[in-house]
Amino acid sequence: MDNKKIIFSELVRQGFIFANKSHKILFQIESDDDLIKKLSDLTCALAYLTEAHSLYCDAEVFLKDNIETLDDRPEFTSLIDKFKVYNREFLNNVRTNHSHQWTDIEFRAFADSFRDAGILLNIDGVHSFVDSAKED
Repeated sequence: MDNKKIIFSELVRQGFIFANKSHKILFQIESDDDLIKKLSDLTCALAYLTEAHSLYCDAEVFLKDNIETLDDRPEFTSLIDKFKVYNREFLNNVRTNHSHQWTDIEFRAFADSFRDAGILLNIDGVHSFVDSAKED
């Protein structure tokens, strides 16, 4: 695999891992009665989301700078766009103290998009990554 494709692949893979952690922690919070633990967990979920956001921003710039090497695949731009939707939904619902039902829906759409891009990038274990992320 081309070195640039490996770099892009690693950016989106690591970004997905951090996004998944943010999602998992967010939904653990709902079952906790301890307010201090809830706030601590929310802080961690937001930190993981920030890590994912940083990696996907890097991936977007890297993709634009290397479009001739990586090809102009709609699966790659869709992945980045779906992450942005998940990120916005997560932050808006935290800010407004709304239910995270749509956060979950957008995460699942993002996960499906990661699977599509991951197949093209030959990311090892992409199916198990996504299946595990989408477990309730």
